[in-house]
Amino acid sequence: MSNFNSNTEEIKFHARALLSDGQEKTTQEIINYAKYASGKAFTGGMISGAINDLIDRERAVYRRVRRGVYAKISEENQSAVGDAFDLIVKNAISEVEKARKIDIDSLTPAHLQQIQEKSRRIIAALESLLQ
Repeated sequence: MSNFNSNTEEIKFHARALLSDGQEKTTQEIINYAKYASGKAFTGGMISGAINDLIDRERAVYRRVRRGVYAKISEENQSAVGDAFDLIVKNAISEVEKARKIDIDSLTPAHLQQIQEKSRRIIAALESLLQ
């Protein structure tokens, strides 16, 4: 009796195991490994669908290197992606803060209040992403 709820779940389990070394693997290598490890005759379509689902749902962990070639993203690369994202968010916060220092002489008090409230909400939302 299998511990998997579906063929897709089982194929993804075996694909993760094969990709765990961080080396690039072809679709054919994943197919061969999944069939060998499971003892089942999965169809190419089942495996292709499972691999695409794995890549789409776990984009931060696995990547499509090029057509038919997949790899697990290293911990260092995952950290670098996170650092790059944080930098983008910090730059966005800085730009919003700069925008708050606009010439307010031409604004009505209501419009100024609306802009101030919007900028507070944007900054709060961006800062929450960094936590």
